[in-house]
Amino acid sequence: MKAIPDGWAIVLVGNWNIPLFSPPWISGRLTEAKEIGIELAFNIPAFKPRFSFDDVYLTFSDKKLLLKPKVASDELMLRLETIAARILTDLPHTPVTGLGINFKFLVENPSGLILDLFKLKDFSNLSDAGVVIKQTNILRKLVIDGKILNLGILFQEGGTVLIDCNFHNGVKDATDAKDKLIGTTIPLKQIALGILKTTYDLE
Repeated sequence: MKAIPDGWAIVLVGNWNIPLFSPPWISGRLTEAKEIGIELAFNIPAFKPRFSFDDVYLTFSDKKLLLKPKVASDELMLRLETIAARILTDLPHTPVTGLGINFKFLVENPSGLILDLFKLKDFSNLSDAGVVIKQTNILRKLVIDGKILNLGILFQEGGTVLIDCNFHNGVKDATDAKDKLIGTTIPLKQIALGILKTTYDLE
């Protein structure tokens, strides 16, 4: 099983003041780095800037603030956790309503239990009807020790399997989000890996 860095993230859902996140503010508040990378798209008004520093990305999507690592590692996830906590501390009056911690994995040569998952009862009927199945996506909402895990398992054209693990928390405000974030990213990753191991024999 291969980690997909773009699918590892801490997501803060809220009504963010995006113009506040300028390179000088980021450099003064979130990092000691003197240079902040910024990616912009011209002629695409909906595209929000993406900032990079300390081997992490900070970007926005709708009302979501996303922090992603450049490579999938525990060290960078802990760094994301620290940066997210700083944002929530410095902007306590931002209306924050949700916290997500995400992990994504790719199974390049699926076999055994994970492959058996996609032997659905309607497969033969669809084939007999001349239907070509390009993708099959199985979505589950799980509750583990009071934690919500949205688990998506996608069988892709080409025979690979993509696994999305999204831990979701509803929060009351920025302080609540910070309290529910600190010290959780790596334990949640271990919970996700444990489920994939015990259920589908993946590691």
